[in-house]
Amino acid sequence: MTSALGPMLLYVDVTNACPIGCAFCMYLPVQGARHLDLDDASIAGLRGLVKAAPVVHISGQGEPLFQAERVLAVAALAGPGQEVEIITSGGVPWPRLEAFLDEFEVLARDRGFAPRLRLSADRWHASAVRHRNHAAVIRRSLTAEHATTRISFRSVTSERDWLPTFFAAELADLPHRWSDRGPLAAALTVEGTEFGVALKRLVRPTQAGIEDAHSLEAYLDEVSRSKGRPFTFGNLACRTPLPGADVTVRPDGVVQLYGLDGVRGWDLRDPTHGPEAIASAIETEPLLRTFYETPLIYILLELRRDPRLVQIIDEAANPYWIIPALRSALGDDLESAILGLGQRAAK
Repeated sequence: MTSALGPMLLYVDVTNACPIGCAFCMYLPVQGARHLDLDDASIAGLRGLVKAAPVVHISGQGEPLFQAERVLAVAALAGPGQEVEIITSGGVPWPRLEAFLDEFEVLARDRGFAPRLRLSADRWHASAVRHRNHAAVIRRSLTAEHATTRISFRSVTSERDWLPTFFAAELADLPHRWSDRGPLAAALTVEGTEFGVALKRLVRPTQAGIEDAHSLEAYLDEVSRSKGRPFTFGNLACRTPLPGADVTVRPDGVVQLYGLDGVRGWDLRDPTHGPEAIASAIETEPLLRTFYETPLIYILLELRRDPRLVQIIDEAANPYWIIPALRSALGDDLESAILGLGQRAAK
């Protein structure tokens, strides 16, 4: 059967272990000491998912660089025409990170994929991470002849005013320029090379003790403008009416749709739970199709009519944490609460 979905986006969480424990992190409540098993059945399942995804993000509910062998094993499943991005605090000693990047780039050349590295930059990481390698990875990118990894940074929207000062201190010996690129993006230019900075809405502000300057709905508007399409769950890079699956493999081997954790899951080791089965579920199951077709801002408009749900939505703060929070509160009633909301709101 031919799927109407656009291309898949894949996140592979290799671990939920993290020594940093940033107060705002959405994964703080679920962090522990679990690492993704890479037995034959898991590798087979991962291979099918990776093959279907033009872009593969290797990250974690924890810090992926503390499981470097697992990161490289997942990256080795990618091939020509694909991008593999590692999302990390970068908080390991520089010789260790440099050696890892060397190995990552050799693998990228052998396999034909494009290597990417995105480092977190915010005041929580800056205060908690002993080894801040932001300047080091930039310097390597500019000076090492063999360096092919594209470097970028990610932060949270409340850090916009803090970031230029942070990078000025980190790059004191390197001429650079900071440029705002709208509410959710900035750029750092060093010796003529531009390094992008993506800003996300602060997750769980009650944990971090700080509120975001913009409402959740204002943030969704900005995301929609930057992507050129309304925010729905799914691959936001898709221009198709029904976006591609946005899939996360968790450290316990459960395959989830990103932002819909607990709503629908698959077993990575089950050979029948590949990309086709996931696409079929999105296309045919009413709840999943509603989440993928209906702009989230319409769903929130309707949900906020129920006073019981307003606090849950506001405390979740990030669009990808709202539905798991609602599911925890509503249980099996989530489906009846969601189905039809988008259609009623659009009328």
